[in-house]
This record gives sequence, C-alpha cells and structure tokens, in this order.
Amino acid sequence: MNSFNWTRKHNKFSVQNRLTPTARELWQWLLDEMPEGNHETIDLRDFNKWVKRTRGFPHDRKTVKSAAAQLREKGVLTNAKSYTPYVWKWTLEPIRVLVPPPFRRPQKRTILQPPINSQFRPLKP
Repeated sequence: MNSFNWTRKHNKFSVQNRLTPTARELWQWLLDEMPEGNHETIDLRDFNKWVKRTRGFPHDRKTVKSAAAQLREKGVLTNAKSYTPYVWKWTLEPIRVLVPPPFRRPQKRTILQPPINSQFRPLKP
C-alpha cells in the first residue's frame, strides 16, 4: 500500500513497537480513510474487503481483530467504543503525539571575552 500519509516516523514507531504486518497494514489503511486526530466510526469488514481486492484473499477475522487490538494497546487508536465486533468508533492519534520530538540539550552559553586587539603591545620597563 502506498499511503501518502505514511511517513518514516510511522515506520519507526511500527518497528519499535513490534507491530504485526496486519496491524501496520490496518494503520496505513486507516490513514487513508480518516485524518489523524479525528474521531470516526470504522467498519473493519471494509478493511478486509480492501485487503481482498489488493491481495486476492482477506485476512482471518481474528487476525483483523487482534491487529486493531494491538493498535489500541500501543496508543495509535484511542477513545475506542465498540458497537459490534467489527464496527468501532475511535480516534486515530497523530504521529507527533506518538513519537515526541527528540530531546535536544540546550547549548552551553559561552562567556564572550573581549576581542584581542592586535595593535596593543605591552610596555617595556
């Protein structure tokens, strides 16, 4: 899947949190279906229909449910409410919330010394 919303940060988060291939694929599909930060209702059967069109056969129902559960456990999907085993309402968290910016140490302040005047010559006794 070539999602335009999928970035290196998403990839890094997936690897660091050991997401299964199905969970990664579901996350990529969700990025195409709903904007990050939005709270929407999603039917996981639609994801499986898309998988069937793209790879020829769908995932097992338990695999799709466990992929969604993994995304909820890792904080990718929050405020989850289940209407049926397949229909969920949740918020897709933005990647900037999941991967905070790297810590940067503040630069040390250097005490500025007065410039050395090359014309100054010490007096001879």
